[in-house]
Amino acid sequence: MNDFKKSKEIYLIAGFNIAYLEKAESYLRTMNHSSQVNNVIVTLDFDAGTPFKKKYGSIQFVKILSSQVKSPNANTCMQHGGFLEALDFVNDDAIIIFTDTDIQIQRPFAESELQMLNSCEDGDIFVNFNMEEECILLDDAMTLDPNVTANELTRRYPELATFKSYNTGVIVANHKTYKQFYQRYNQYWPDFSPLLGAYVKQQVLLCYIIQKYFNLRVLPYAIHSHANSPPIKACSSKRIGYVGENGEAGFKLCVGSDVVVFNHHVKHEVELKVKVLQRKLKRQYRIILFLLAVLVSTLLIALTRKY
Repeated sequence: MNDFKKSKEIYLIAGFNIAYLEKAESYLRTMNHSSQVNNVIVTLDFDAGTPFKKKYGSIQFVKILSSQVKSPNANTCMQHGGFLEALDFVNDDAIIIFTDTDIQIQRPFAESELQMLNSCEDGDIFVNFNMEEECILLDDAMTLDPNVTANELTRRYPELATFKSYNTGVIVANHKTYKQFYQRYNQYWPDFSPLLGAYVKQQVLLCYIIQKYFNLRVLPYAIHSHANSPPIKACSSKRIGYVGENGEAGFKLCVGSDVVVFNHHVKHEVELKVKVLQRKLKRQYRIILFLLAVLVSTLLIALTRKY
């Protein structure tokens, strides 16, 4: 970034409550190791302790209270803009990359990617496709426990039948635009929320507002790829092996020859098999403990009867 003239501040931001802290460890570890931009974690209703801050020295932790988050969703996700109250130190032209935390950050941004992010102007919002590029938002909505018919949905929001489906696990906008985005969302949420029952319903409204009021720009898959991304579903991606700095073996998701920056919950086949085996071992361990408990109880009963 030092060689890029007139560069804007770039902030990589995510947020979660204490219940999600353990699940977010992989994100924090890879953010701390691989991200060369400003790293911020918004902690919802809890403080990150000093040992935690020392462990992840490249990350700034800032706290926000649930009472400060407008239009809260049941899953406590804040990508609609709920985190913005914690960013009083960020300028309007600064670039915000807000992400989910079921992500591994596999490498720093390339210089060309930093230039693309710096090209983000007022009104621009970057996201990428959720599945195939032709998928429409109405189809997504009708899978999320709708409380009304498709006709009623399109009567209230006609554009659902034409707007496309995007994945909002990574959203990029400048600070000024993100605040406008948040305001629009808060206007729509009271009317929209009762229409769908699933806890991820906010994704539909996010996509709707981006396309209705803002200039949508598509992120390259080399920056953000997830399990439903077309190149991943088509199996054209490559997963390369590596040995990490601590000597551990692992894999990195690639699209073509490019290592993806944000690997959004895509696992290598070997990693999936390991997880299955780990679950089986845990079940067997619980069975063994149960059988041991039964055996001890039986022995105690037998000894009691003997004496």
